[in-house]
Amino acid sequence: MSSALNASFEVLPLADLVLLLSSNRSSGVLRVGGEQACELWLVDGTFTFAARADDSTLDDVLVRQGLASPEAVLATVSRRRRGDALAAGGVDPDRLRGVVQDRIIETLFPLLLAPDATFDFVDGEEHPFGDGFGLGVQEALGAARQRLDDWKAVASSIPSLAAVVAFAPVLPSSVAEVRVGAADWSVLALVDGRRSVGDLVRDSGRSAYEVCMAVHRLISVGAATLHG
Repeated sequence: MSSALNASFEVLPLADLVLLLSSNRSSGVLRVGGEQACELWLVDGTFTFAARADDSTLDDVLVRQGLASPEAVLATVSRRRRGDALAAGGVDPDRLRGVVQDRIIETLFPLLLAPDATFDFVDGEEHPFGDGFGLGVQEALGAARQRLDDWKAVASSIPSLAAVVAFAPVLPSSVAEVRVGAADWSVLALVDGRRSVGDLVRDSGRSAYEVCMAVHRLISVGAATLHG
């Protein structure tokens, strides 16, 4: 294995870099340093896995979202092509794919705001999870850019992950009802007036983006408030 590329996003912007890796059908790992430290794996120019230095492990997410038991997760720890092993062990493959793809997007979008971050691409390095649950580079970039736009809107109503979320005692007179989708419910069911936004991220196993969007939707209609 050898380092094929190493520079900073100031020299070679993120989008240009990953599109180059995609067009070359590169396989390996992109390691980013600094405050946004992370790793993104590719096989034949397609993202297959991602991990942030400050993020929960995939195992934690699967258990917290109820997709796998701790025993099922432990049984596949040393397996190659671990994604296939988890699916064979009973984890819904579509939901597993959704978790992996969300982590890829969640890893990419902060990098769009890190123009001076350094990176190193190591050619040929493989991740044991396998390549059956990934996401194309073009699709991932598009989703990351959309997520970045959404995040800017959310930041106006949720200035800090330390803010505590509480349900409003009554809805505004202009709001007759609030409909909650299944994806939001697993987050909102944890709102108790004591947990912070960061606590909801930790306890739900959902990404910060998913949790903040769910809370933002409630705040927007006057059904929830932040304090602290």
